[in-house]
This record gives sequence, structure tokens and C-alpha cells, in this order.
Amino acid sequence: MVESRTLLNDFSLDFYTGEFLDSTSKLAALNNLNAKNNIGYHTMNSFQFGYIKTEKKIGPYISTSHQKMMGIEFSKDLFELAFVGNKSFSGRDIDLTPTNLQLYEFIDIRGGILWKINDKLTINASAGPAFGLNYQNISSTQLQMYTSEITDSIALDYNLSYSRTPSYPIIKGFGFSAGIGAEGVFSGIQWQASVSNLGLIWYNDRSVNTKKDSLIEFDGFELNELSDISSDIDNEIHRIENAFSLAGDTAKIKCNLPFKANISLQKEFQAFKIDISALYIDVPGFIPYVSLSPSKKVYKSIAISLPLKYGGFGGFNAGLGIEGVLKDNIHFKISSPALLSALGVNKVLSYGVYAGIYFKFSKNESSF
Repeated sequence: MVESRTLLNDFSLDFYTGEFLDSTSKLAALNNLNAKNNIGYHTMNSFQFGYIKTEKKIGPYISTSHQKMMGIEFSKDLFELAFVGNKSFSGRDIDLTPTNLQLYEFIDIRGGILWKINDKLTINASAGPAFGLNYQNISSTQLQMYTSEITDSIALDYNLSYSRTPSYPIIKGFGFSAGIGAEGVFSGIQWQASVSNLGLIWYNDRSVNTKKDSLIEFDGFELNELSDISSDIDNEIHRIENAFSLAGDTAKIKCNLPFKANISLQKEFQAFKIDISALYIDVPGFIPYVSLSPSKKVYKSIAISLPLKYGGFGGFNAGLGIEGVLKDNIHFKISSPALLSALGVNKVLSYGVYAGIYFKFSKNESSF
């Protein structure tokens, strides 16, 4: 899913596809922003397998995933500065916080056990290696700018930290990941709960990690010789680059995996079924994601669902889905909870799709 709670869909698509952003588009996007805003995305592809023989209480459990997620928090003033300019800020100080960004991309492979406590409760625990593909972090505790009344000078006072991995090799770090989960039945409600991404990754010594705490003043620059204008400009650009430089020292860096927790409840009634789920990921701009999805059979084992969601990187949205049994015990589900944005009913950015296939080998013998 890629979402924002305030950034307009039309502006986001034009920016992403490289379309011309006219003043009307930029001002419309600006007027829809709050003092604090966000944008982010997450893609999580995973496979789980668990098996317990009928006469046993313990069996193997395997989980592997590829996860990529990014969260950004930004202020309305920072957006205006970037897309409109600083003319309206002349003669006053502006606070550009929050300015935060975190990006993670990693693969984990975990092995562990399933433990069948009783017929209504099964738990799992697993751990294994994690492979870091990409990591980036920008966080600021102070970011203030002053533009003079006649806009002939700028002062920037900032305190921020910056970390990133190099562009190569593909696997840039190694670490470990762990998770625990449980599932069962209570009063006719099937439930699942899990906590994962418990671990660390150490990235290689070509990574960048730096902190900056400076006051920068800029009041233009002087041209000494028109015949050597390019040299003067180059020198000034280098001076500005050095002042803002985030290159820092290259060294090994360590980061926690983005903590993830989720829970789901499912209740079947005579005429329909209801699924309720919640997800939390510890990245900037993400709030607890809650989904309510009623579904009803329309043909044999095929059902239509109407997912409603709130949270994550976005706000309220609704969509459509289909689920059922393909053959024997092969279950499938595909849905999009963000069709209101695609249809233009909801004006803010929100696109997403969920798809899953589940194999139930035999009753009470497999767990997902």
C-alpha cells in the first residue's frame, strides 16, 4: 500500500510520473495539508508453513518474508518551501520540523516450532537470519529557517542525523529476526495474533552515518570576473555543498528491524462472515491500521467482501474483494481496500492490494 492522510492523489500521481506541476496543482495540494503530514508505503511478501501430526503436540514451523517499507513525516511549511518557494516566509522564522524519513528493505528466514496447547490454542515461535538490502534514516530535532524581509538572505539553524547504506552490493548487512504468534478459537471466533521483526541488522563499513548541528547563513555571492563566472559559481556551490554535506564518515551501522504486530478475528454467521484485523509497523507516519471486512457467498464457495479500513499511512477508505476455495482445501483471497481513491471519491493518496493463498492439508493438522 502507498498512502497519505493529507497529500492529494492527483498531485502525487503527477509528481511520481513526472508531469508538469502548475501553480494551481501545487496550491491545491498545499491547502489540503495539515501542520504535520505524512506519506509512506509498505510491501510485505511472506510464506509460512506449519504442521503438527494428529497424535503429536509439537511440529515444525517455517516463515520467510521480503519486506520493504518507507515512512516520511513533513511539515506544511517544508512542502511550501520545496514546491512553491520562500517568498511568503520573508521577515519571519519558520519551523520545518518534523522532517523524518525511514526506509527498510530486508529478507528474513525463520525456523521454529508449533506447539498445540489444546484443541483451541496453538502457539509458534521462530528465529533465523536477516539480510539487509537497503536502509535509510533522516531525523531532525531542530530545523528552523529565517528569510530576510527583502528576501536577500537566508539563515538555517538545524540539528539532524542521517544514515544510509551504499548502493552495492545487493546484500549490505546481516543480522537476525525473530517472531512469536498464537491462534485459536474462542466463543466461535477464530483468532490469530503475532509479533515479528524482533531483531537487528549490522550494515557494512561503506555505510554512512552522520549528525549535523549547524547555523548556515546565505546572502548571495559575489562575481569577481564576468569572464570567469563559471568558476565563481562552482566555488560557491562547493561551499554550500560542504556546509550541508551529509557524507559523514563511512562505518558499520546497526539498526533495529521495524517492529510489527498484527491481530485478526473471524466470525462466521449463517448468512455472512466478518473479518476484523489490525496491524502496526514502527515507522514514521504509520498509525494502527484497522480493517473490517464483511463477506457473503455469491456462488458455491466463492464470496464477495467489502473491506473498510482506517489508519496505516492513510485515513478511511473502502474497497472490494473476492475469496473462496479453488479446489479441495486451497483457499484464496484478493482485495483492495482503497477503491474510493481510485474512483476519485476520496481525494487523498491511497492505493493498495492484498492477495493470499492458503493450503489446509487436513483438519487440525496445519496452522497459518
